[in-house]
Amino acid sequence: MTKWAFCLVIVACGSIALQAEEPDLIEALEEYYLFAPPGGGSISYRQIPVEERSQVLFVDTRTREEYQAAHIPGAMHIQWREVVERREELPQDRPIILYCNSGASSAQAMMGLHLAGMDNVRTLAGGFIRYLESQADSGRSGPDEGRTE
Repeated sequence: MTKWAFCLVIVACGSIALQAEEPDLIEALEEYYLFAPPGGGSISYRQIPVEERSQVLFVDTRTREEYQAAHIPGAMHIQWREVVERREELPQDRPIILYCNSGASSAQAMMGLHLAGMDNVRTLAGGFIRYLESQADSGRSGPDEGRTE
């Protein structure tokens, strides 16, 4: 198993403790964190220029039920645990913003995609919860409700 594949296994499992006898994994993580984007790769909805929002692919990483109940208009659904496995479905030539409810799960998915070589991926700061708050604050219409993929 390559150090990157092993690192992705660790990322997917989330809470596996690193051991001293795993220097390749530790080196891979050190390299990732050394070159991780400032701010951890997160961006708020308001920071995305309005004229550029149509170019962004939003990926909802929550459960299917949560996605079906409500999501950002035009968002694609891939549950966070499947994002790395299904990365071939994601474009390389446009920005991708992953989101979950709060930002925690989508951050794990983003890290996995970064380790898999995708550098056009960010997370939505505060997740879907903050997105809904930003829509309410701006008086804009809310998310798509009940729409499926």
